[in-house]
Amino acid sequence: SDPTEADWTTGNVPLLDLKNFNPEKLTMGTIDTDSGYATGESLVTCMSLLKSGKIDGFVFAPLNKEAFKKGGWDIEDEHYLFAEQLGYLDKPRGLLNVLGDLWVFRVTGHIPFKDIASHITPENVSRSIQLCYDTLRMAAVENPRIAVAALNPHAGDGGTCGK
Repeated sequence: SDPTEADWTTGNVPLLDLKNFNPEKLTMGTIDTDSGYATGESLVTCMSLLKSGKIDGFVFAPLNKEAFKKGGWDIEDEHYLFAEQLGYLDKPRGLLNVLGDLWVFRVTGHIPFKDIASHITPENVSRSIQLCYDTLRMAAVENPRIAVAALNPHAGDGGTCGK
């Protein structure tokens, strides 16, 4: 029950079973409120372990946001939960993907496709660039070079592909 007591010498990754959900009761392909609740509870437990210094990070699988919300987590998504748990609701935050030397930040997060354009504002783009720069500097990249892609991959092409 305490990750600091985990045995890493066996060659297997130790798992912490919270015993908060019985997967045998799950019907594959259906939305399950108990599963959604247990997902949030598991993430909150991970955040608690992180804040207490017992872990430095954690890995989790994609989650079903519908089940998450129906399970009683009335928040935008898991990233909002992390920000809430860490006291980062009013601080710069975003999603980051890393593949070797490629670090990818997004201006938007989990929002409906129809809302993307309205979230691409000069302020949000600037905030994302600054967050990218600051994160790369924290990762010891001395002089970050950051490319910024347009919402329209052709950026309009002089009006030939839309505006």
